[in-house]
Amino acid sequence: MTTDQINKGIAIAQALEKVVKEKGLPVNKLGLLMLQVAHETGGFNSHVSDVLNMSGIKWNPKGKIVKGEYDSGIKSPEGNNYSGFDTVESWANRYTNIIGGYKTKPLDANNVADFALRLKKSGYFTAPLDDYTHGLNSWTATLKKYIGKIPFPVTIAAGSLVVLLIVSLLIINQ
Repeated sequence: MTTDQINKGIAIAQALEKVVKEKGLPVNKLGLLMLQVAHETGGFNSHVSDVLNMSGIKWNPKGKIVKGEYDSGIKSPEGNNYSGFDTVESWANRYTNIIGGYKTKPLDANNVADFALRLKKSGYFTAPLDDYTHGLNSWTATLKKYIGKIPFPVTIAAGSLVVLLIVSLLIINQ
């Protein structure tokens, strides 16, 4: 990681930690959020990170915007614009509102595989679940090395993911 990426990562971790604590979420959820942001931005290197959008949030003036959120004018591949934010903390507030608003409750997950499964069920991503889970897990060592003492949940190997999926399907189909 470059110095710029490390500095962005530190700023993101600090903002997310503050927001997570303010919202009364367990601090161990910070690791899940950081893994996702690192994965989604290619290590905090996204083209919209210059407008402090660290997760590709799209501008929706009819949606639940937060103080400090604005239309960046940067087009997404889908043709709509990305949001920009005045501060990383404003972004963190909006990001946690989005993730926390899903009916599948990703922030109730206790491990990376469950977090990814809940995001998938919410329609957050279209990639294969194993690929996305692997992508999240692939950032753990890098974040621990460069960002500091972030509480990370337990990672689950691919074989355990299959068991988790089968159990989830059995529960859903009951």
